Amino acid sequence: MKKTIAILFALLVSLTPLALADDVTVTGDVDKAISVTFNYNTVAFGSVTQGTNNKVPDPDYDTGVYNVSVDTNYAWEVSVNGTDFSDGGSNSFGVGNLTVDTNADAGSLVPATAVTGSPAVVDSYSTTGTGIMNYHGYLLDVPAYQYTTSYTTTITWTYVNQ
Repeated sequence: MKKTIAILFALLVSLTPLALADDVTVTGDVDKAISVTFNYNTVAFGSVTQGTNNKVPDPDYDTGVYNVSVDTNYAWEVSVNGTDFSDGGSNSFGVGNLTVDTNADAGSLVPATAVTGSPAVVDSYSTTGTGIMNYHGYLLDVPAYQYTTSYTTTITWTYVNQ
């Protein structure tokens, strides 16, 4: 009886079709991605002295208060541009009197890039990942004999993958 079962089993196995395997190549292209979250929306110099360079007052940028969180999977760069300072009336001065910097370390900021009406690259980075901190520094050079009033400008920081 055991011999009959063994023969039947062997016959069943031999009649079962064999499975064939083959390698399949699967591809996918990952796009560049960047997401930026500004952790501030205003920079207030307060009362400044005309004819001098003025760093943002405390808490100034050395403490890292002006920062942006970057999430990206590729190398990236930061550029800036803006409009002239104006009192909303007839008084103004050039936005080029504002210099800026970006850095991964707030203590290493050295504002040296003058803001202009056209985007200018401030810095480039190769770091990738989530929650990368990028700090901003501001320095304002108020022209001598500038009319006494309150001036504002709007600047645009642009973050893009390279």
